[in-house]
Amino acid sequence: MARCLLSDTAVDNVAVRGLLLRFGAPDTDRLAVTSLLEEGDTEGALALAGTLPDRYGLEGADLEEHGDYLRLLGLYRDLRLTGRTVGELTPEEQSMAEKIAGQGRGTSRAMAETLLERGFGGHNASFCPPDYATVLRDGTVGKGTGTDAIPRGLGASNGMTVTVSPSPATATATVAYTLPGKATRATLELANTLGVKVLGTELNGNNGTVTLDLGHLAGGVYYYTVRCGELVETGKLVVVK
Repeated sequence: MARCLLSDTAVDNVAVRGLLLRFGAPDTDRLAVTSLLEEGDTEGALALAGTLPDRYGLEGADLEEHGDYLRLLGLYRDLRLTGRTVGELTPEEQSMAEKIAGQGRGTSRAMAETLLERGFGGHNASFCPPDYATVLRDGTVGKGTGTDAIPRGLGASNGMTVTVSPSPATATATVAYTLPGKATRATLELANTLGVKVLGTELNGNNGTVTLDLGHLAGGVYYYTVRCGELVETGKLVVVK
């Protein structure tokens, strides 16, 4: 049982996973895979992911992309088992991720890009599916020091506030925000639990509200990031269909 950070609403992961699997699409099945990863069930995640080729008749480029996806899932499992961070990839692991990021496609390419950005772009995070979930336990993005650690409450301490409601949401969600000082512009991104950006918008004005259209999103857990200059606020949004 997970608990939504925004509304303190309990979310039954098993029920959500069942809903995702009933959609009968590879992308929603992969969200179900990620929910298993979030629970620490890496073997269950790999087992479910392994059923997708037969279930959806993947072939050609789609099957090749799924192979890259499985290799990355295996990498995440190995990182978890060895207690390493994404900044501690072996040369062989880094080479594999770079190849997928450069030559891959779809979800696997986005996963590899996120992995490399976190491991070698300043966010030396402990293992977590590439999603922004490193904020959940210690209130920071990443576990580095100095500029590598971005306090989740840094924006709030400087006068920036962000709330997203309702959560769980269905078709739309409303973002209410106040930017720090005289700032009048910020960006908001919503990403799925694989770290893939699914929605983005600008926040114009020192304060106001913006409505997010969630109609195209599958049910599942998403993470929003609001950036105003160097200030960052993050949180979780649950979408139920």
